[in-house]
Amino acid sequence: VRVFVLGSEVLGTGGEAVEVRPMEGAETAMAGWGRGGSAAEWSEALADPLQRFPVLGVFYLAALASPLLEVLDRPSFFVDLAGDTSTGKSTALELAASVWGSPDGKRGVFKSWDATAVGLERTAETLGCLPVLLDDTKLADKNVAQNLYRLASGQGKIRGKPDGLRKQGSWRTLVISTGEAPVTERSEDGGTRARVISLTDPPFPGLSAAAGREVVQGISSAAHAHYGHAGRAMALHLAGADWTALRARYSAIQAGFVGEWADSGVSVRLGSHAAVLLLAAELAGDIGLPVPDVVEVETLLRKTAERGAVESDRARVALA
Repeated sequence: VRVFVLGSEVLGTGGEAVEVRPMEGAETAMAGWGRGGSAAEWSEALADPLQRFPVLGVFYLAALASPLLEVLDRPSFFVDLAGDTSTGKSTALELAASVWGSPDGKRGVFKSWDATAVGLERTAETLGCLPVLLDDTKLADKNVAQNLYRLASGQGKIRGKPDGLRKQGSWRTLVISTGEAPVTERSEDGGTRARVISLTDPPFPGLSAAAGREVVQGISSAAHAHYGHAGRAMALHLAGADWTALRARYSAIQAGFVGEWADSGVSVRLGSHAAVLLLAAELAGDIGLPVPDVVEVETLLRKTAERGAVESDRARVALA
């Protein structure tokens, strides 16, 4: 029997009794990861924006796909959205947050980059395979590149204690981040580019100021009123799914996406991350959740992977 533990909830037990013993401080990390409103009204309100705006689609799929990393035995990675202030980044993060819980800025599921390395590590450890949502990279300290590597590595720092070693934390998560500049710009390491799907396109292109405000307000209102349903539907589906079949389907999607980049290591890695999101889109359709325009999402992910490969060659970028 596979079960999915989300705070004090246990999904997919099949009637089995399960006892949950949370780690110390778990109530802080899990604050906001509840349900509110109606699953049907959430889907109805967000189905059209998800079809129209591929950046929103990527953020939504990233939130939905985080538990898939455990199923597929894939490493943690980032999906980061950068752009000028007041362009809709926070709204995209609110939508992603509403997949699992409340997008409330103070009591919701997303945190600020203004956190210590140990705090981020403990949060990821507590959340396990739930997504880590971080707002505003400009609040991050000078160790943002180190924290990026740490979160993407999936394991905490080895620490000692007087009589030996402390237990090393671990997680397998999809980190969803926003900021005015790409998180990769905080480091000159080429390796960070292979761990981050870095989006720089505006979330709501082609809209007038008035139309943009209307769309943003509609998404934000729906996310705050109805939340926490889609992620639970995905978790419950995965608890009873054929993991061997899911891994085979992922391999097929991955091969189709990265086949032409066989000689580009960074593009292949970014393409492998993108394939997780594309599989999540298929599963969303299977379980009756909103599905973005997959063609537009795939086009955006392909462009991002190609750009990431170019930017990973830091010597060439410096020379240019």
